[in-house]
Amino acid sequence: MAVLKLKASTLMETLVATVLVLVIMVVAGLILNNLFTTSIRNSTGSVQNYINELEYRYLNGAITIPYSDSFEDWDISILKDNHSTGTLIIEATQNDTRKTIKSILNENPIKR
Repeated sequence: MAVLKLKASTLMETLVATVLVLVIMVVAGLILNNLFTTSIRNSTGSVQNYINELEYRYLNGAITIPYSDSFEDWDISILKDNHSTGTLIIEATQNDTRKTIKSILNENPIKR
């Protein structure tokens, strides 16, 4: 029967290795938290869906122009474009970051 001879590590080496692993895990956790927070903060999917709903409601006569509303932390306004006929400008501005989303809607779409 063969006896395995392994070189044991000292307590100090074990502590240093443990601290290094913990530091790497903390840094990775902070990076992932920052990525998730930024992606959630910059997500405009919910307000874009609400703008689509407002377009649908306008085309079906449920709302009148000029129109303004609040959705979550966004201020939404719908105005007629003064430079062209039959065009609406839908603008959503986020209160915190002042980020703006603009959408242009033809008031009289071609029906097929």
